[in-house]
Amino acid sequence: MTHEKMIEKGMNLLSKNRIEEAIREFKAALNIDPSNYEGLLNIGIAYGRLGNHQEAIVWLKKLLNSFPDDAKTLFNIGIGYRELGNIENAIEYSKRSVNSNPLNLDAWLNLAIIYFQQQEYESAAGAFEKVLVIKPEDEKIWESLGLCYLKWNKYNKAIESFTKSINFEHVRPTAWNNRGKAYQENKQYSEAINDYKEALKLRPDYSYSLMGSGVSNLLLGNFTEAIKFFKKVTKLYPEELSAWTELATAYELNENFQGARDTYLELLKSQPDNEMILLELANIHLKLNEEKKVLKIFSKLISVTPENKEIIRSIPAFKELMHKKEFKSLLK
Repeated sequence: MTHEKMIEKGMNLLSKNRIEEAIREFKAALNIDPSNYEGLLNIGIAYGRLGNHQEAIVWLKKLLNSFPDDAKTLFNIGIGYRELGNIENAIEYSKRSVNSNPLNLDAWLNLAIIYFQQQEYESAAGAFEKVLVIKPEDEKIWESLGLCYLKWNKYNKAIESFTKSINFEHVRPTAWNNRGKAYQENKQYSEAINDYKEALKLRPDYSYSLMGSGVSNLLLGNFTEAIKFFKKVTKLYPEELSAWTELATAYELNENFQGARDTYLELLKSQPDNEMILLELANIHLKLNEEKKVLKIFSKLISVTPENKEIIRSIPAFKELMHKKEFKSLLK
């Protein structure tokens, strides 16, 4: 069998995910023609698919000896370094790939993903914008660009990008949710609520949109609506701590102190020693004139951590208690 046929067989095996068999065929071909482009490129890709990225890079770098500016090779080396956690080299080779071929969509995507993971949102946005030059109607890329702007606190730009995504594909709940989040961060709470509503039409149990609806209603002063959404999250996702704390806050702002108390008590079933929850519960007990229960919580907090005396004394809500005999004795 000629080395060309070996490579052809190897590529066929690779397409069927028979990776180790493919590697044997590529190695046999490379024994005959050590600098063969298809052989070196595909054996590198095969090792990468096996998760052996170090070995993939070794083979791909051999290819650079003959083809130093090959965009595919540079891109795959960049992928290998990204998977190995070598971010500096991953960026270097991905940049070399796009410099060699500015229309290399996969290399721009790789750069965008690396920058986003590194929280370099401005650079990530720039890379996603390059992808959109090549593929301008991709709703997922518009959404990814919107996420970069959202993380970068460029809320108007984020809203524009999410709107593009929605216009291209209006049944993506994540795009509606993310635009809702951008509106919320931009203090456009009514618009945020409308977008969360659209997301929930598509995915009624979408926790992010349920939470977002609760938060936006809370910030608008619609406490009853906020409570409704937070209660739904606690029912669907009882492990979601933030939903319980937001629910308690909404009850408190709505002057339903019994509701706030019951919510904190429910939270304490799973986190009986959470000091912040205990302090919040003590504050609610105080508003309900349940001073004995406040004293009991203070005793527990101090028995666990004596330094909590200073924390309790520093909280303005508890100042009026400091002159009462039993509290004074406990907190001296």
